[in-house]
Amino acid sequence: SQLLTGFSRNLLISNVIGFAFWGVFEVIGPVIRVVNRQSFLLIALFYAVIGCVIVTVSFYAVTFIPGYGNMRPWLFTPQQLTTSFILSLSISIVLAAIWRRRIDELAAQMALAEERERVEAAERAAAEANLRALQAQIEPHFLFNTLANVVGLIHPHPETAKLMLEKFIAYLRATLASTRERQSTLGSEFELMSNFLAILQIRMGDRLQVEVELPAELAGVSIPPMLIQPLVENAIKHGLEPKVEGGSI
Repeated sequence: SQLLTGFSRNLLISNVIGFAFWGVFEVIGPVIRVVNRQSFLLIALFYAVIGCVIVTVSFYAVTFIPGYGNMRPWLFTPQQLTTSFILSLSISIVLAAIWRRRIDELAAQMALAEERERVEAAERAAAEANLRALQAQIEPHFLFNTLANVVGLIHPHPETAKLMLEKFIAYLRATLASTRERQSTLGSEFELMSNFLAILQIRMGDRLQVEVELPAELAGVSIPPMLIQPLVENAIKHGLEPKVEGGSI
């Protein structure tokens, strides 16, 4: 019976202290988040003091329950206060170590995420720079060759020269719009390549056959601008031009 009584008393006191801790931590949650970012010593002292206060106040609240009033004279003795502070300090050191470790882990994760973002940004910038360099290589080469062909066709074949110039103007207009954007669409790129290949057909004649096929549902798919042209140019330069009979794109 004495053991059961002691157990029930301890259970009541521990529940009062536990709920008191829960209530206080709920109320001062913003303060705790600020404290947890401070130094290890400050975190430990904060939890030690607040723990000692909560335990003492909880014991004091229990003394108002019938049968527990005999604890009141002992409550504010130096022995009780010292014991509560030492226990709170021991627990707070463990809590401070846990919080400090979690904060360090979060800081390391944030630093790693920021480094990854910097690397990805640098890779995107490098890719865009390479694309611009590729565009710079493509455009002058094609520009001068086409203009030379137009000049060569003006006297013997003026209608063909006019057609070539019209296709060339359409190509330049589409290219200018494309190079100002970071993203293009398959529909825009196919239109650009249609004008590009129309110019090449005038130059190569029957040696170049062109078939353009793009499903309507794919026309809006985003891709980097000027991504298809190098493939087409390489296919013509290395695949069709060396062949007398030509071929098809």
